[in-house]
Amino acid sequence: MENITEKYKLLITRVLAGEAADSERKELDEWLKSSAHHRDIFSECKTIWQTPPAKAPKVTINKPLAWEKINQKIDSHEQTAEKSQKKVIPLINKSKVWFYSLSGIAAMLIIIAGVYLMLIQKPESQLLSYENTQETTTDPFILSDGTAVFFNGKASLDYPAEFSDNQRKVSLKGNAFFDVTTFADNPFIIELDGARVVVPGTSFNIVQDTTHGNIELAVLSGKVILETATGQSIALHADEKVSWQPESKSLTREPILSYNFMAWKTGKLEFMETGLDQVFSDIQKAYHLEMTWPAEVARQKLTARFIDEKPEDIFHTLEILFDITIEKQQNVYVVTN
Repeated sequence: MENITEKYKLLITRVLAGEAADSERKELDEWLKSSAHHRDIFSECKTIWQTPPAKAPKVTINKPLAWEKINQKIDSHEQTAEKSQKKVIPLINKSKVWFYSLSGIAAMLIIIAGVYLMLIQKPESQLLSYENTQETTTDPFILSDGTAVFFNGKASLDYPAEFSDNQRKVSLKGNAFFDVTTFADNPFIIELDGARVVVPGTSFNIVQDTTHGNIELAVLSGKVILETATGQSIALHADEKVSWQPESKSLTREPILSYNFMAWKTGKLEFMETGLDQVFSDIQKAYHLEMTWPAEVARQKLTARFIDEKPEDIFHTLEILFDITIEKQQNVYVVTN
């Protein structure tokens, strides 16, 4: 039996690695056809080479026993060759060394595969925080799933850099409008102070009273669930709003009759036979300013629409319509007859 040379060791390695040229594959095929012993060697090499790396971490390897089994297989090849051939050249220890080397390559591939699997595993997403210091935001703050957040006044949002496959959760302090991207199997959760909002995908507005913990949730589209820390829960649909007062444990649902609460985002204020008391209140919320007015003025009613108007322009219109004066004294707009 002929001894395997370095040339054919290299050929076998290149073929198993998929790097051999056509001429090299042809040369190896001829070498394999020339001897059953050659084919046995190649088969052993292929078995070692194709050992699945993913199973390696689950197997406890007895190295001395493994090497002994390999030696026994090599010796078995030698004994078979002695019986079938008259002139035999024993398979010397260099062949064993070569099998050790090939096994070492396979073991190294297993290690590399394990490291690769560790690297490609998605790490836990980093938790980030955004602070809004403006009165309102006209440009949306976009989260990784495409959800858009508009902040109404000072607010903070804690959110992950990347949402996981089964959970989208953020934490909000302050007032904001959410336009949530819909994922039916992955609801969007907003943690509030003493409550949380759960939605599969919709648009809604949140107002929080940081002093008393009161929450007002208004739904513009879709469906929203408000869950309180006391275990109460209510489901809302489009054009509905709910008020939560933790001190009295009051959870009140009512229809949305006016969308002036969204004027900070839409720039639109509409009044239909609305008392000036409510008009002034809506203006305060829309423009983040403070006003005072006498009771006799509040009883008068307004029908008008303002779109993208400055508060000073609105005040000038009201002065003409109701024969009143609105002056800014320090940081307060004072209404007088």
